[in-house]
Amino acid sequence: MGTTSFAAEVADLCQSHTAISSQNEVERQRTTATILQQVLVKVVGKQSALAKKDLSGLLEQADQFVTHYAHERDPVCANQQLRLTFNEKALNQVLSAMGLLSWHKSRPESLIWLVFSNGNSQRILGAEDQGSTAYQVVKQAARQRGLPIFLPLMDLQDQHQLRFTQSALTMDEDSPFVQPSRRYGADIIILASVVTHQQDVSITWQWLKEGELQRYQSEGELSSALSEGVNMLADALAGEFAVVDTK
Repeated sequence: MGTTSFAAEVADLCQSHTAISSQNEVERQRTTATILQQVLVKVVGKQSALAKKDLSGLLEQADQFVTHYAHERDPVCANQQLRLTFNEKALNQVLSAMGLLSWHKSRPESLIWLVFSNGNSQRILGAEDQGSTAYQVVKQAARQRGLPIFLPLMDLQDQHQLRFTQSALTMDEDSPFVQPSRRYGADIIILASVVTHQQDVSITWQWLKEGELQRYQSEGELSSALSEGVNMLADALAGEFAVVDTK
């Protein structure tokens, strides 16, 4: 399964950024290890695999793997941030020598049906909701894990096919979400059902790949529950598709 080719390619797999307080060289070197850790999570894909390894030696040499750096302004809060790009081939060689698997930049593209239920009301996020807080949390978590993900259009065609979903929030071959998903050609179909409980939420995550269903739960404050679900998905996919780099 590790050599499976997908349509979506993660262009910034070996690139990440973090906030900084100044542009001096000392701060750049200090934050390089932090940014490399973010990249390693994307490249390896599985957080538990990294947690089992001593990365201190690699992180101490983080500056040696930098191929490009840029100082930028955060478009939202205007804070300074440092963006670094690392040598993909060199990193993969080091990870392979450590016995760690690497997840290729060609990755499954995921369509997410994000359904919010509150009492008798239900709302499914669509393309026009890309600026919503909930989807921005999902998108950010997916970006940090190198996971291509997108919302359905929720146009008249989708709305017509999903008009009876209130009592059928399941993901299997007979699910009402399967048929409208086919038009998008996604490798993975995700159904995230969000139920509000006062200040917190519970989210049932179901995802379907080639007819195989996986299901799990996340709970808590909305942002943390959404991020947790995306991280569980990324870990599961990395466990299936990551391989030892032999180049």
